[in-house]
Amino acid sequence: MSKEELKLLGKILEKVKSQLTIEGQKRVFEDKKKLRSSDLKEPQDPEEFTKKFLVEEIFRLFDVRIIAPEKHFEIPGGRREVDYAVESHGQKILIEVKPLNENLYKKDKSGAVNQVKGIFTLAEARENYDFGIATNGFRWIFINKDKQILDDLDILRDFNKIKAYFEGRQKLYRKKEEDISKKFYEEYRELLYGGKKIPKEKSLVNSILNVESEEEREEIAQILINRLIFIKFLQSMGLIKEDVLGYLSSLEEYELNAKLNQLFFEVLNTPEKSRGPVDPKFKDIPYLNGSLFGRIGAEKRNPDYKVRADILKKVVEFLNKFRFTHSEALEENGDFIDPEILGYIFERAMTARDRKGTGAFYTPRAITTYIAKNTVIPYLIERINEYLKAQGSLVRVSSLEDVFDKIPPVDLYHIWKNVVEKIKVCDNACGSGAFLLAVANTLFDIHKRFREATGQTDSDFALKKRILKSIYGVDINPRAIEIARLRLWLWVAESLNPQFVKPLPNLEYNLRVGNSLVGFIDLEKLKNIEVPINEYGDTRKFMDIIQLLKEKLLEYREAHGREARKLKRDIEELRGIINTQLNRIFYGELIQRGINIPKEEFIKLKPFHWGLEFYEVFDLEKPKEERGFDIIVGNPPYVASAGRSEISMKIRELDKMIFRKIYSVAKGQFDLYTIFIERSILTLKKNGKFGYIIPDAILVRDNNYYIRNFIIRNTSIMQIIMVGKCFVGVENSNVILLLSRGYSSKNTFLGLYIDEEYPKNIEIISSFPKSSGKVHINYLSQEDLNKLQNKEFLIRATPTIFKIFEFLDGVSYPLRELIEMKRGEELGKRSSLISKERKNREYLPLIAGEDFDRYELIKINKFIHVKHIFKDKKFYKKGKLVFRQTSDRIRGTYDSLGVITLKSVYNVLPNDLDPKLLLCILNSNLCSWFYLQTFGIYRKVFPQINQSTFRKIPIRPPHTHSPFITFAEYLLFLNKISKNRSAREKINEFIDKNVIDSLVYELYFKERFYKDGLYPEPKEFLLEAVAKHLKPINYDRWAELYWKKQIEGKLSEKEERELKELEEKNLKTVLDVVKKLQKDKEVMKWLQKIRSHEWVRVIEDSS
Repeated sequence: MSKEELKLLGKILEKVKSQLTIEGQKRVFEDKKKLRSSDLKEPQDPEEFTKKFLVEEIFRLFDVRIIAPEKHFEIPGGRREVDYAVESHGQKILIEVKPLNENLYKKDKSGAVNQVKGIFTLAEARENYDFGIATNGFRWIFINKDKQILDDLDILRDFNKIKAYFEGRQKLYRKKEEDISKKFYEEYRELLYGGKKIPKEKSLVNSILNVESEEEREEIAQILINRLIFIKFLQSMGLIKEDVLGYLSSLEEYELNAKLNQLFFEVLNTPEKSRGPVDPKFKDIPYLNGSLFGRIGAEKRNPDYKVRADILKKVVEFLNKFRFTHSEALEENGDFIDPEILGYIFERAMTARDRKGTGAFYTPRAITTYIAKNTVIPYLIERINEYLKAQGSLVRVSSLEDVFDKIPPVDLYHIWKNVVEKIKVCDNACGSGAFLLAVANTLFDIHKRFREATGQTDSDFALKKRILKSIYGVDINPRAIEIARLRLWLWVAESLNPQFVKPLPNLEYNLRVGNSLVGFIDLEKLKNIEVPINEYGDTRKFMDIIQLLKEKLLEYREAHGREARKLKRDIEELRGIINTQLNRIFYGELIQRGINIPKEEFIKLKPFHWGLEFYEVFDLEKPKEERGFDIIVGNPPYVASAGRSEISMKIRELDKMIFRKIYSVAKGQFDLYTIFIERSILTLKKNGKFGYIIPDAILVRDNNYYIRNFIIRNTSIMQIIMVGKCFVGVENSNVILLLSRGYSSKNTFLGLYIDEEYPKNIEIISSFPKSSGKVHINYLSQEDLNKLQNKEFLIRATPTIFKIFEFLDGVSYPLRELIEMKRGEELGKRSSLISKERKNREYLPLIAGEDFDRYELIKINKFIHVKHIFKDKKFYKKGKLVFRQTSDRIRGTYDSLGVITLKSVYNVLPNDLDPKLLLCILNSNLCSWFYLQTFGIYRKVFPQINQSTFRKIPIRPPHTHSPFITFAEYLLFLNKISKNRSAREKINEFIDKNVIDSLVYELYFKERFYKDGLYPEPKEFLLEAVAKHLKPINYDRWAELYWKKQIEGKLSEKEERELKELEEKNLKTVLDVVKKLQKDKEVMKWLQKIRSHEWVRVIEDSS
């Protein structure tokens, strides 16, 4: 921005500021709150003010011409509109404006972003306009015709970029990883299985000849295409100089299969010195690692399989459409495929059955990187400080920068070798290896810094080989493990020197197939047993076999060719001996715990014994506190133990039975990720770090109490970040959870809430803490969470809010102790059982959640026959309370009719309290605030009133009931009369928001008001001042007549007169009472005092 532009923009903003009151300036410019009419010196519509004083001034600054101040698009049955159509540098742009600081991402139709996206669903808009903008004057969100959000910019920080858009210098389309991978995946999938362009019978799976089993044809087809992709990467790296794929696609079918076998098994699977005669095109291809191109089981069982040449040509043509790059970074243009995107594609390519069964989804790169850095770096800092202390050094470090600034090179070298290279990191549900790759890259950056600081000359390839010794992964899906190995091999291979190619390290025993949740962790209790080693009864000491296995594993990591194959046979034999014994003992323990399952079913569970599979991590020669992983990261499966449909991916009954016996958190309804968390903590060493991305249901849902309690008592929380939606095609909202094993009563941690939609939230994570956007940072005490009865992770709560919760807990009862509650009939509102008219007396009035609001039954236009009512009829009697299930706050009313309700309604029967009294309390701002703070604000996907949280709302019954009942009747009456609507709304607001809310604050907080000097004693002064003015109205008789007229369509003349007289008399009473209250200085004094209290201000500001 030039000095002149800065000056002009400053003048515009100063002019805006000058139009605001002092309080308005603070709210809008400092607190970043939405502009209200009352913030302006001269009250006017906030949106019109924003247009006139800011948006149109910016138009002038950028030389933007307004074509139409309001642009309408006609659609069937109505029209859509935006605030401006403008022209700038030959571009036509549609712009929707909202008041200063308004949330542009509102999820309803009024949200500015949704409005612009909606406009671009119309052909007229797409054909005639180049892009759209949603703005509140300060924030400018650019949206292209494909409804992609291109940028979310701030007028001060991003002035030049906003200007570039208006001047046509900014690209309106960008290819994201999802776009490229979607294009690749769709063709990849069609090649494998057929589709629009390739008939199913000519797909790759059905072009594998001489294989009867469709499942085995699928396995061979997938490994074939995976190998070809890997070769494509090797060509891009310059490791294979010939166009081998092009050569293969030119061959006739009779020679193609022989050449494929030669390439895979006699060249890529065989060191150069051991090869026989090969095709001249293959002779310079280097040997990288035998296990990359070993025959899989399906190939061994079908040694004569062949592939049709025509489909292979299509595969090669497909691969040639994309530019493969070994670097994990996309360039500006072109469809680049890198190992990260390849992983995304492979995860999508897992069969629907695999994905549904495991609950696995691709994790965005920004998430994996954030978790990797924020576990690896804190762990290393702690270990480096321990090392320095043990060496007698007084130096202490708090960051990597400190490490390289404060520690001399000679000590850095020892730290590198004794701390950094010893780290052990695991993903225990690793899928295709996204987290492992992120950890590897994080460690690679750290190793490079140590190399530079110590003056060493190790190659990048050497560093990466060392790093792979630190990386471990487990997954129950063998295909996922194969892909993870492939990605890590590619990661190492990109650092090879094409002139001096060396074999890649063996990874089979770092990345394993197995069930992370079933099996032994530590083998301590088995170390002294004798293990049978053959069918003749010969035995050998367990530790002797383990020691031999340990030695052979160390040799195997660096072995190749025949030596590697021999070592692998020896290792598998030793593992088989020990694994058989471990399975026998573990199976016996399950039987002892009452889990009676057949042995073959147990083996199908794929038990995984950590102390065997990763013995070097759980080495029994180490002290117990030093066994275990240093870090565990990942994105575990999200599979529920209960659900209403197949989509819920329920945990099998067998698994559920086992988990309930061996995991402390597997109680009630539980999710698989909670089991993974417990298992992870138990496989960490003391002070080891943990990082997962999981559903936000862990924060406050009742069924996750046990895992929250486990976390609070066994770990020190490092960070909890509400990220929002992270996964394409999945509606879950997610959190990042970072922990350290070991509880500390003094622990404080970072709570972070990202108030942005996907993909902006992911962009924020990728640059945090330097990110821009709506990010709310909070530091919390773990002990505050521990004090909560349900251990909710209330990361948005301040110390004051925790004090309010503690106080409420001491003066109230949970709602569940005072009521009975049940949801309405399990029918949708479009059910064929529902009638729009009352056919006879056996059809009863029926309502859904949308048919009522706070203190108001809006309409009755649905009826249901008495024979279709299945719930307990006592919950439908008149005098009950009804509350909406789908809502962003508590919305309830009183039922004077006895209506039937649908499943979107909660029916509440108070035990002893008057229903209208309870309605006043539950509809109050305090109760809605409590609900939002303990549940509502932690659910980002769909606003619903959670039944269990609703039952926990604190209720403090007053000694005097009648004033609350009277006020409830006033509001129930006022909301149904049509006279003087605008005046009535002001009266409603006074009664509801001023008087009732204040009475409830006083009821709950009177002791605190007294303690803080606001009240002379802990007494209900406002209630006393108000009560002397109150007069009852005859609400019940009026409501009976009113609804009789609405439902039956008419009243008798006598009833009509009575209704009219009651309405006039009730209205006069209410107006007289309100007038007296507003004139009573005593009443107004207590109202003002209550509103001035810190707790009340906190509640009002955060409601």
